[in-house]
Amino acid sequence: MTGSRETRSRRLGAAEGLADLEAIRVIKNSDAARVDYLKRFYGVAVELPIHYDLVINTDSISMKQAAALIARAASDDL
Repeated sequence: MTGSRETRSRRLGAAEGLADLEAIRVIKNSDAARVDYLKRFYGVAVELPIHYDLVINTDSISMKQAAALIARAASDDL
């Protein structure tokens, strides 16, 4: 799943009761840690959608809708 920094920080702030700037800081730190992890353990300099079998952008759909898409993709009913 992916989404803009703005969408992710807004959702994090709402879920955790964080102020806007704190939520943005948490997201920035999380993103930096992910970049470091992918580079260190997998040699991935730039993360690309083609690295994944399914990519869902949560900027335009809700988390509930994203979960339903994932469940549908994982089912045998395709």
